[in-house]
Amino acid sequence: ALAANNWNIAKTARELRIAEQTLRYKMGNLGIVRGKA
Repeated sequence: ALAANNWNIAKTARELRIAEQTLRYKMGNLGIVRGKA
């Protein structure tokens, strides 16, 4: 979902229907950092 939205966290969170802060938290827990898509 992040790659599809060009790593736009706000847009991805809206698409997934979760809070942006929740998405950032989950990304941190999973060790997901912006990559070169």
